[in-house]
Amino acid sequence: MLAAVAALALAAATPPAWFAGAELLALVGLGAWYAVATRSRRPALWCFVLGAVHMAWFSWSLRHEFWVGLLLVALIGGGYYALAVPWTRALRRLRVPGPIAFGTAVAGTFWLRAVMPGLHYPHGQPVHDFYRWPQLLGLLQWGGEGLANLWLAAAAAALVGAWRGWREARPPWRRARVVFLVVWGLGAAATLLPPPRATASEPAARVSILAIEPDLPVAWLLDPGGNRLIEERLIAPTLRRAGARAPAPPDLVLWPETALPIQVDATGRGDPRLAQRWRPPLARATRLVAGTTARFPGDRHTPVAVVLDAMGRVVGLQEKQRLVPAGEFIPFTGLLPTPVRRGLLDGITSVMGAAPDFLPGSPRPLPTTAAGTPFGALLCYDNCFPEVARGMVEAGARFLVVLSNEAWYHRGSELEQMVAMTVCRALENGTPLVRCTIDGPSVAIDARGRVVHQLSWQGPKGAESRFLLMDVDPGPGRRPPMAWLHEAFTLLIALSGLALAWPRVARWARLLRALPSPERRGPPGSVP
Repeated sequence: MLAAVAALALAAATPPAWFAGAELLALVGLGAWYAVATRSRRPALWCFVLGAVHMAWFSWSLRHEFWVGLLLVALIGGGYYALAVPWTRALRRLRVPGPIAFGTAVAGTFWLRAVMPGLHYPHGQPVHDFYRWPQLLGLLQWGGEGLANLWLAAAAAALVGAWRGWREARPPWRRARVVFLVVWGLGAAATLLPPPRATASEPAARVSILAIEPDLPVAWLLDPGGNRLIEERLIAPTLRRAGARAPAPPDLVLWPETALPIQVDATGRGDPRLAQRWRPPLARATRLVAGTTARFPGDRHTPVAVVLDAMGRVVGLQEKQRLVPAGEFIPFTGLLPTPVRRGLLDGITSVMGAAPDFLPGSPRPLPTTAAGTPFGALLCYDNCFPEVARGMVEAGARFLVVLSNEAWYHRGSELEQMVAMTVCRALENGTPLVRCTIDGPSVAIDARGRVVHQLSWQGPKGAESRFLLMDVDPGPGRRPPMAWLHEAFTLLIALSGLALAWPRVARWARLLRALPSPERRGPPGSVP
């Protein structure tokens, strides 16, 4: 019963929430999860079940592309939820209070799922449920997603612990009350006293940005008429609003990921069609940021964002650093012998029409607007990982843009989850961020995590392109002074996982101590 309550409550709170205020059900779900992990019979099994149900719910859109993928997400994901049981027990053996041990374990399992090589999947974290209330996410600003997840789970568990202490005296009421007051007091303090913000070394003028949402179907990628759609949905409206004769052309025009159907090389040059497609030119002060792919030496292909000047020349390039498992690469195929790997990819191509075989990119120098304001361009899945945006802001980005193609989800729940993670990136770095997508939602988020511009998610779609025009106040071009705490808390949460190995280490230590020392053995041949 408790496992069902936990699964349903977590599902109701995960974006898109089932109803207004359903976000608060995350605390109910986490509290029920704690009760299952600490009191039920076969807790690991029931935590696995509730985790599999939760993962399947917020990943349901995967069924459009790959049923087997959805099944694997649910089964593998459920294992992370079950891992919270031994993780919590291990920390309890070190005399960590139960709610804090559970909060650390929950934060650790979500961190582990997000960084697992080849299978990284950072969706569905508790902190994402509250993205519409950025004023409540002070802990996210202090310690990143790890600390925020830890507090949410610990706060819910402290409520359960206080109830148990009052009703059953297990744990003792006084101890349960102290833990509750400490956990909730720290959360309130972090919310009311956010960390100091970074200040800019020099002022920067507002940047006018036009994001074009073309609402192209997935099939356009393989459709011979795709170029016609690009002409109608992207090129023509771009020139009308940002061409040389436009009345008030913007500083930047954003096209989504995969929107530019021309491949570039490692330098961004090598295809004269890029310039030929831009006659008449854009306004002199306007630059276009568009998603495409780049070909690198060794037949390596990577999604990139190219920055084109008014004449269609590439003046900037940003590589995608986090690829989608199974969507842009097949996990673990790099471990196979080359003939086996090629045979596998050829087989997938014969069945699916194409095989995902991209390689992750590396950080590049930041592009700039025509006026010289540096910015960072993230490609779709990059938006889900704090370290990508962090690196760009540390390099001096005054604002960030995300070019995304999420049409594969058929407007499923993952779209809103990506917006939630965008809010987290803006809050973590104190830097504004603009999302431009194929079919929505395209949004602009300020440095305080507030959605200040957005295209209606329920509006009419499919007939023509939609536009999001906004002025963005550049950020300071550096992270907040206390942002180093984000990495510190993540490291502490990761290191807490060593407690899982502590019983084995202690056992080995006892065995080693039980062995007779050389002095006790005596000289060779002697009888002890």
